[in-house]
Amino acid sequence: IKNDGVRRRLIGKIVARFEEKGLYLVQARVCVPTMETLRQHYAEHVGKPFFQSMAEAMCQSQVFPMIWEGDNAVATARKLIGATRPMDAEAGSIRGDYRLIGKIV
Repeated sequence: IKNDGVRRRLIGKIVARFEEKGLYLVQARVCVPTMETLRQHYAEHVGKPFFQSMAEAMCQSQVFPMIWEGDNAVATARKLIGATRPMDAEAGSIRGDYRLIGKIV
């Protein structure tokens, strides 16, 4: 859960959605990511125009990374989270319901 979700106190609501889909939370923690961690996690985006400002914003406050297990966990999580671009995410998905379009907070 990125820093805007942590700041907006959405952790419980988002965790509940994963659990309702039958997934099991294996590990989670609150942390402030380093630039190096973000470069590794978002390796395919390093060098793109948006990466630097996104990463700098994420390094400023807490995020909530999670590890989930369960049948078809990756496919289930991707569907639950929704489209990468918030404006394309369907209602009922996490991004569709909690999006902040055009704002890095």
